[in-house]
Amino acid sequence: MYEGESVILRPVDASDKPLLLEWDNDDELNLLMGTDVLVDLKDHFSLCDGRSCIRLMIETKAGAVIGNVDLIRIHWRRKEAELVARIGRKDYWNQGYGSDAVSTLLRVAFSKFGLKSVYLRVYRSNKRAVRCYEKCGFRKEGVVVRASRSGPIEIVLMSASASELASNAAAS
Repeated sequence: MYEGESVILRPVDASDKPLLLEWDNDDELNLLMGTDVLVDLKDHFSLCDGRSCIRLMIETKAGAVIGNVDLIRIHWRRKEAELVARIGRKDYWNQGYGSDAVSTLLRVAFSKFGLKSVYLRVYRSNKRAVRCYEKCGFRKEGVVVRASRSGPIEIVLMSASASELASNAAAS
């Protein structure tokens, strides 16, 4: 369990499966998450082999389960991983929970797990997510255009490094 300012990140357990499946089947969330192009989130339990990913639920300090945040494609030798995050409970959007969860996960990834870099892919049209990631210390690396069922989409590639976050924290 990892504590942020307003959230607690805890391991996913079997009782979370109905909620994860509900979010997986939410068309609005899927459109924002890019499940058609960016990631396949359809089975949170079988995709994680325990070594190449870390899946955590996001809870408020009041105990409401509101989302999940994952490190996937962990490459331990290169000390890098990909971040996937979502606030599945829409009534908790725009309240800073996502930023706190991402910042908390970055802190844990760099200090506890020894990762040096975390990267992500996000739709440029998902402005709320892009702002969240920038606020947490991610910087834009580039943009790729991909075909999707609804036409071309722009995907922003972003990364955060342990050294940059440490120097930014020291400068503050």
